[in-house]
Amino acid sequence: MEGDLKKIGAKYDPIKLQSKMIQPDMMWTEGDKPAVAISVTVTLPSGESFTGTPIFADDFTVSLREADGTYRSFTRHKDVPRVEIKNRLQAHLDQLMHYSDADIHNLTAYLVTLK
Repeated sequence: MEGDLKKIGAKYDPIKLQSKMIQPDMMWTEGDKPAVAISVTVTLPSGESFTGTPIFADDFTVSLREADGTYRSFTRHKDVPRVEIKNRLQAHLDQLMHYSDADIHNLTAYLVTLK
């Protein structure tokens, strides 16, 4: 077998492998750069936007840390500024709801054989 799952059974023990499927890491490395699953983009009425890792968000305030380390905080009033929160793992998390316990165990058993 080639591709992303090549030798995954040798890389992780069954418990760790199943854990990674059910509760994936929210941070990882892509090449030499850190990556995070959740990002937030705040767009001001002027059109200027800021994107980063969310620190805090509720109906009144949203704060984030940009890739360069800059901290930004914005006061919210209804839908201003516009706030978009993206989770790169959302499709994965949504799909998990469609699997039974047996499906997860069978998939884990199969992946463990990929050595």
